[in-house]
Amino acid sequence: MRQKILRLSRHPKTRITIKYGIVSAIATVIDLVVLNGGIKLFNLNPQLSKTAAFTAATVSVFPLQQRWVFRLEKGEGASSAKQWMQYLLASIGGFVASQIAITIADSIWKGNLLAINAANFLGFGTVWVFKLLFFQKVVFKVHEHQGVTDVDGVVVEDAADDAGGKETAALAEG
Repeated sequence: MRQKILRLSRHPKTRITIKYGIVSAIATVIDLVVLNGGIKLFNLNPQLSKTAAFTAATVSVFPLQQRWVFRLEKGEGASSAKQWMQYLLASIGGFVASQIAITIADSIWKGNLLAINAANFLGFGTVWVFKLLFFQKVVFKVHEHQGVTDVDGVVVEDAADDAGGKETAALAEG
């Protein structure tokens, strides 16, 4: 059991998911500071404050997603401009969901920061997993080939599972 857990923890997709979660936490902190600061310090309405928060968080974490989570350097994979546009479009889905949730919460509990923040989490949280999958499969597509070193330097060999035809990864020391 311990070997399976160790193998799973070293699998490239597990590492990407963990790193994506860390970068998402950073984006969330930026989002919350700007959202709440805009409302409390600058008396912005929640929707305008959320727009500023979304912009600050999205622009700030894109390079982390590109270079740390998915380990792509400039010129590798799609162009940075294309990746930025795809990243922005996917992120707008979370933004729209948050805006709808914030608008509803603010109309029910006028100006209540707890309700606004809960709605914000609910909004972007609903699309978090879909964004991760979209980023992996489309925006920052990492080509997987047999025997290639993954994003963290671990050699990955793809093999078909004889019983069910499921793809497995056998990790070797690199």
